[in-house]
Amino acid sequence: AAAAEAVGGAAAAAPTFCNPIDLPYRFQPTTGESFREGADPTMVVFGGRYLLFLSKNGGDYASNDLVRWSLIVPTGLPVDDYAPTVMQMEGRLFFTASHSRALYTTDDPFKGEWREVAT
Repeated sequence: AAAAEAVGGAAAAAPTFCNPIDLPYRFQPTTGESFREGADPTMVVFGGRYLLFLSKNGGDYASNDLVRWSLIVPTGLPVDDYAPTVMQMEGRLFFTASHSRALYTTDDPFKGEWREVAT
């Protein structure tokens, strides 16, 4: 109410936001239509670079500057699972996802080579 009074009695419009990162993430087909996937983002900094993991994306993205991104299609990861979670510990990255029921690791995610270490 105070904000509306400050602008001459008219209610201020709610701000609109959009994702500033324009990634070519995959489209997921559904019954009769398709939609862009890319939910549940997890980002980590590893080796001075950014890594972005998204649900059902077929890979992860790497960037030096948060502007230009390159897709890494890894081996050994369930890249078509939902809700990826990644953490760094002792110079390695560890990955799990919603339905994988496993833990994966790598010491060089930019090569895209991961291995399962626990189930």
